[in-house]
Amino acid sequence: MKKAEVLFLAIGGLEASRLEQTEFRTVKRRTPKVLLVAAIVALTLLQVGCAVVIYNKVHPENLSTDLKQIAQSVGFGKSLPLAFICKEGTPWDVWYPQQIPEGYSLNDVTIGQSVHLDYSGDNGSISYVVSFVDDLSDISDPPHDSFVWTEETVAGQKGRMLTTSGGLRILVWKNEQEGFNAYLSTMDETVDILAMAESVAPGAPLEISKDYLGPDFSIELEQPQDVYFGWAPIYPQKVPEGYFIDFVSEPSYGEQVIRYENAAGDMLDYTFYYRLGKYGRDFSGTGQPQQVDIDGNIGYLGAHSLIWTDDAKGYAFTLTSDGDVDLLPIAKSVAPGPELEPTYHTKTLLALEELGDYQITELPEGVEQDELTGCPLSDGGGWYSYIRHWYFNKKTNAQIFFTYERRLHTHIETYPHCRSGPGREVRNPHPCRLPGNWG
Repeated sequence: MKKAEVLFLAIGGLEASRLEQTEFRTVKRRTPKVLLVAAIVALTLLQVGCAVVIYNKVHPENLSTDLKQIAQSVGFGKSLPLAFICKEGTPWDVWYPQQIPEGYSLNDVTIGQSVHLDYSGDNGSISYVVSFVDDLSDISDPPHDSFVWTEETVAGQKGRMLTTSGGLRILVWKNEQEGFNAYLSTMDETVDILAMAESVAPGAPLEISKDYLGPDFSIELEQPQDVYFGWAPIYPQKVPEGYFIDFVSEPSYGEQVIRYENAAGDMLDYTFYYRLGKYGRDFSGTGQPQQVDIDGNIGYLGAHSLIWTDDAKGYAFTLTSDGDVDLLPIAKSVAPGPELEPTYHTKTLLALEELGDYQITELPEGVEQDELTGCPLSDGGGWYSYIRHWYFNKKTNAQIFFTYERRLHTHIETYPHCRSGPGREVRNPHPCRLPGNWG
């Protein structure tokens, strides 16, 4: 029930009608199950339109707070927004820019400890953040290109502007009367960022973006430690006419991506998850997926996505498209085929030439090399290159991650060169190349 608990926290402000349509699916090898998250208690709490749900975890700043008393006080109250920030214990009317540059529109609103607004236009985007908690002027990771700070004034308040040689402008200030910190950033040189900041004031209620409401469903895939076949060249053997392979990733981080494209620019992405690991993987999305059969395995088919597993081998697969494509026959064609050379394989070979082919020569019993990736200096901005090895024990799920790298800037932080541990995933802190949304 752990995932259900998390979902209950996320839906504290949802109306009952949405909760009735919200599902949580848990899919495990051999015994897939579907769990409907629609508890009578939650529905009762939400009948008035909103409720504050305190479930399992409360994190007060004051350690003397009586949490039991808070929990016992949960009941019907006045309707609250789905998400909001408070000022002195009461919901705060968000201050945000009332003067928007011509051609721009608000396209994303998220609310947590801070309020984040994103505007998009023909010339780029604008980001605005306001918070009572976070010090938005603390830019701990400044841009790598040259930049300068200038002192500015925003509605009589002191502010600072960071301007980079690449055109990025970041304006930060604090409204002393209201007590909030604010942040505006853009790379569009036509935007009068100071005028936009001067216009910040209370406005009409903001509509939170749909994605912020959380997924309609979440599918959890798990893999027993004794089931691990490892990577193999498994991918669709039939794709719609007109589609061709545009990109093949190196098998890394337990997955491989193959991207197809057609002449119209429509994309079809296939991902093969050959190592789910001790803690499994979660997939979530919107809508109500249809349960389908794929060669005896259960799959979940949405409008533009399909998720399924191979229970016998502990594999998982996803297909996504941005065109009008029937994904089911593509999924049924997935089978072993000729090995495809990764698009950037030559980059790894070049990195090996630059750095040398170092390896761990004495591995623990049962541990074998599982993956290899590399990035040459030419792809690392001319100052960074690396080689990364993954070693894996398929019986115990133990992993060893070994990397060696070259950095030409002495001020850059150095990362650990070797890590090990059961079921720990290692993510790339310096992605040298990201084709589209994939690494």
